[in-house]
Amino acid sequence: MSEIDVIATEVADIDSYVESMDDAVSNTDIENDSPKRKAADLIAGENAIGGELLEQIVEGALLAAGKPLMLVDIGALFEDQERPSSDALRAALAAIGERCAGRGFEL
Repeated sequence: MSEIDVIATEVADIDSYVESMDDAVSNTDIENDSPKRKAADLIAGENAIGGELLEQIVEGALLAAGKPLMLVDIGALFEDQERPSSDALRAALAAIGERCAGRGFEL
């Protein structure tokens, strides 16, 4: 399986996950949630995801979203107990940005 096939599979998996999160959000009372949440409000959960897995999830989410995502949007993809800290998300974005250097697109 080529690297592109692997990425395409990961993006499809993440796209399914994003759709399930959209369903969960549509069943949430968003009016009582502050629309101006800040990335600092993202607190790492007990079993926070990190490292290369986090980078793969974030990269897949960015590709699948089809639009720019804010840090708080990316953090919202995770369950509370698995949510990485905002610093971990920034580090993952920096690593993805470095991998994208010299390609036809940039982060």
